[in-house]
Amino acid sequence: MLVSKAWHHIYDQDLAIFVVDSVKRLSLDVRSAIVRLSKSKVDPVDRKVNEAIKDGSFSHEKFARGDYLMTEQEKRLYSFNIPAILVMNKVDLLTSKRRLKTL
Repeated sequence: MLVSKAWHHIYDQDLAIFVVDSVKRLSLDVRSAIVRLSKSKVDPVDRKVNEAIKDGSFSHEKFARGDYLMTEQEKRLYSFNIPAILVMNKVDLLTSKRRLKTL
């Protein structure tokens, strides 16, 4: 349940932190999650609205007219991968530091 909620809200975040237990072997689910996270992109759909709010030029009339909608080209231009940090927990308990390379 917690993981599905995290995936649902990942696109609203500025940064993702992924914690793995370095003593345990990585399961297929964990590996899949790492791949999925590496391919996740921020949806910039609200970028124009946010910029207008920040600079004080936002108006409800412009919003109602659709002035803040982005073209597909703008969405591709402003879309970027979600920055992610991999945290490896319990590294001090590893018997072989070579195992870190496989993680």
